[in-house]
Amino acid sequence: VYSITKTPIEAQTKAKTEKAYKAVFYKYLDMVTDAPGAADKIVDELRFVQWSADEVAALKESFAANLGDNTSNTLDSVVTAYGSDNNISGYVMTITNSEAYGGSIQMSVGIMADGTVAGVEILSISETPGLGMNAQSDSFLGQFTGVLTDEFAYTKTGKQASNEIDAISSATYTTKSMTHGVNAAIAAFKAVESSGIEGGAVNE
Repeated sequence: VYSITKTPIEAQTKAKTEKAYKAVFYKYLDMVTDAPGAADKIVDELRFVQWSADEVAALKESFAANLGDNTSNTLDSVVTAYGSDNNISGYVMTITNSEAYGGSIQMSVGIMADGTVAGVEILSISETPGLGMNAQSDSFLGQFTGVLTDEFAYTKTGKQASNEIDAISSATYTTKSMTHGVNAAIAAFKAVESSGIEGGAVNE
């Protein structure tokens, strides 16, 4: 039974994963493209290549240095996104942050090749319904999309700058976890840029 179901299960898992990867790029591309269907076409042509465990481990020192005091994060995976021309379009960084009220939040963050945050997708969250679970809303996650910054900050007094995130009402821990998680993804991007490691190399 295992030998019969193994291949279909793997194909289904791969399709689900790639759908999540495409989602973090679509939000930004839909924002910056005007022609109908342009974002869909670009995203459909993206090819995602997962870095090996050894390649991700090689980033550990540089990642830690870029994290600074933002230490409640782990870098779970790095994926390189290639365009139809085989040039790097960006990366997907999957981060787990342990500062949430209900435990840890795992998120995938799309980052364009120039460092702009393309979008954020939550993979795992166990916050309070009606409060911290609102982190999954488009209105909250959309605050990260299209922003080029070294670091996000959250505020309870109203957003004044593009890199500020309006805190979720009565869910400060969740807001902090999400903000620090996205900052960790930016730190991972900086680590990739400074390390010179060409992980997830595409096959020509």
